Amino acid sequence: MPQPLSSFLLSFALLSAYAASAQTLTRAASLNDGYTGTSLNIAANGSMVYLADFGSRQLRIYDASTPSAPVFKAATAANQARSVVVSGTKAYVRGQISDPYPYPGTLQLVDVSVPTAPVTGRLITISAPSFSMAANSSLVCLVTNTGQLQVFDPTLNQLGTLACPADNITLNGTVAYAQSGSQCYVYDLSTPSQPRLHATLTGAIGAVSGKLAAGVLAATATAGTVYIYNVSDPLNPVLLSSIANNGGTQLAMSSTTVYTTGLYAFVVSSPSTLQAFSISTPTAPVLLATVAARSNSLGLAANGPNVYLLNGALEIYTLTGGIVTATHAATPVGFTLSPNPARGTLTLGQAPANVPVTIYDLTGRVCLATPALPLTGTLDIASLSPGLYQVRVGDAVRKLVVE
Repeated sequence: MPQPLSSFLLSFALLSAYAASAQTLTRAASLNDGYTGTSLNIAANGSMVYLADFGSRQLRIYDASTPSAPVFKAATAANQARSVVVSGTKAYVRGQISDPYPYPGTLQLVDVSVPTAPVTGRLITISAPSFSMAANSSLVCLVTNTGQLQVFDPTLNQLGTLACPADNITLNGTVAYAQSGSQCYVYDLSTPSQPRLHATLTGAIGAVSGKLAAGVLAATATAGTVYIYNVSDPLNPVLLSSIANNGGTQLAMSSTTVYTTGLYAFVVSSPSTLQAFSISTPTAPVLLATVAARSNSLGLAANGPNVYLLNGALEIYTLTGGIVTATHAATPVGFTLSPNPARGTLTLGQAPANVPVTIYDLTGRVCLATPALPLTGTLDIASLSPGLYQVRVGDAVRKLVVE
């Protein structure tokens, strides 16, 4: 029996691309309070922004819940702070001792469970200066300039070491991606006391968000490539796509040239260019917006559509312009929200784990996005202000009230 025209048109609509309205990266704020100028690295956890300030030897914390008006909240001592990463309620600050040569490194734990009242914890000495570090709920890793990968538990007890020629590291569960030039080394840390090299890729992985990872390689100062990987099997990344970008150099202290958050990848493409890509269809990433930023960027972080760039000032950019989606077949899903109204966390029931989740405010602005629902089914929505929102899973939408 022939398919009715109405049914055909409905099927066609479900398989068609959603048009993305014009996107822009707009500078919301540029804060220079005398400390941002001597800060060397930045991290974000929700709307809280953390600066490693080498000049004052502090970890400084700012509230950026209002992007146009970031507010300083607290500071705590951090030995010659050079970089910072935050995982849950813990911040880790990488520092360096001035003497004796070869200037040993330090690693300090800070409890930020109450960001307005950070508590300095354990401080350990590393035998050599370190290039980069990464942390999650189970592991802390760093790579040193003497070619070592060092693995610690969350309280900074050393678990294992391994020769590692890289200068940048990213964690994905018990897997580490370490970058050196055009080579990405994949390390298995499932037995932390015996880390081992699992594979070597030609490409780049510099940031992980859910089941997607992104990286940047600069061929020249003005030409480079952004790579997107499927890392649902963390030990065996699968290259999904690559797209040309403006090139650029590694950021001075952290080597972080790319940051993924939900359906976006933000890239510092040259010393003075910030780019936003949509990775909602990871096999076909789309350049959404480019903006000129201040030169000499030292660090990059993001929270949803808000981008934090450290370059002598704390600059905050917001990606605006409406809902971004890309060509994909509709995914008919039904799901529930609990609690609703919600505060702090939100659980999605009956939602498939492999479908993007996006939360919009009533203006259509993306407030929170993730390419795949966590296995727990629970999202951290602490960064959302009280109000009305829409939650989209695939092509199904539910209303949400945040208290």
